Amino acid sequence: MSLEIFMSSCADGGCFQPTIKSNRRTDIAQIFVGLPADQVPSQVPHLFYICGMAHRHASKLACGLFRTQREKLCSEALVLAEMAREHCLHVFTHWQTMTDKSIGATLLRGLIQNVRALEKSLAEAGQSGSDCADSLAWFASRLEVVIEDSILGNSVEDWQSIADIEALNQWAGSHGSQAALYFNILDRHQLQGIGAIEPHFLRDLPDEELTALLLGEDGKAFAARPEWDWRPCETGPLARYVDTPLVASIRQHQGAGLLARQVARLSELLSIPDALREVCKALESCDGKAIAPIPADHTGLGVVETARGRLVHAARIKDGEVAAYQILAPTEWNFHPDGAAASSLARLKSDEVTETNVNALLHAIDPCVGFQIFIDSGDKVRKPTDEASNA
Repeated sequence: MSLEIFMSSCADGGCFQPTIKSNRRTDIAQIFVGLPADQVPSQVPHLFYICGMAHRHASKLACGLFRTQREKLCSEALVLAEMAREHCLHVFTHWQTMTDKSIGATLLRGLIQNVRALEKSLAEAGQSGSDCADSLAWFASRLEVVIEDSILGNSVEDWQSIADIEALNQWAGSHGSQAALYFNILDRHQLQGIGAIEPHFLRDLPDEELTALLLGEDGKAFAARPEWDWRPCETGPLARYVDTPLVASIRQHQGAGLLARQVARLSELLSIPDALREVCKALESCDGKAIAPIPADHTGLGVVETARGRLVHAARIKDGEVAAYQILAPTEWNFHPDGAAASSLARLKSDEVTETNVNALLHAIDPCVGFQIFIDSGDKVRKPTDEASNA
């Protein structure tokens, strides 16, 4: 499953028109129909490796399968850990291609292994009620060390004191960390504002309306090309962090372009250790009481914020079995033919349409599948570039 991105030159040669085509299977959730509802979460990771923990959490919400508050909190912590892993992998791979500053394969393997170890610990704690706060606190501290030593080059607190784009540029010009080098390159090569658009951010949607759309007669069509208020919306780190001082300053001066998107991603990554510590506190005070059981016949919705945006699972359960199921992934919003990615690419000036710039923008918006880029310069189509997702 992949995306194809075509950049076709206009007749006068002064611009490029993007076209996004997808062969993603948005009906894949139909394989759950007829299964006992309690089997769905165990099947989800086999279908979705990327953001598999988020998919599993959303499926348990939709099917009403969380039995205790402790189990639900452990699952929420895993979603946060997965988000941290995806953001780190993004920085370590896609930023590195522009800075030539290698993070090292050992660090990447260590991060992935730590997430897997945490997954095992939290899964056991969620089922048995055992104490996992120490494991979670250790992971939060380890993640903060990775961020400070390998991405920022200084403390999270120092970074959070940067409140506007001028301070950011000064910081980037005086540090040699991965983040500083990347942001300095964007500044020096005038790439901060490329692809800047006026985004239509996805707001909180009414559960009843969203469920009716996904499980209704046109549910498959809505999941394939979602729109709200007659237009596709954007979801992801930029939508979640657009009102923070630094991102707001960048947007004021450079628009919602490449820099704003990547600073929003970094800001979210930096917030995750403290978010995990808050889950720790909640687990320590959790009494382990059972959650009220869901009826065997019900309709449920699971909404989860992931690294790439808002993920939604909707389920109709009858006699304990799945009667209808639909999944709406953030890629369908952001890479809608008229969505954020297409709008950003359309804003590129003719001399900005290079494989490097197109790749940088697409990865900043971040699909959950690989993609190919075809650039038609008028006389020929350049050889396509294959880009894998952050698997």
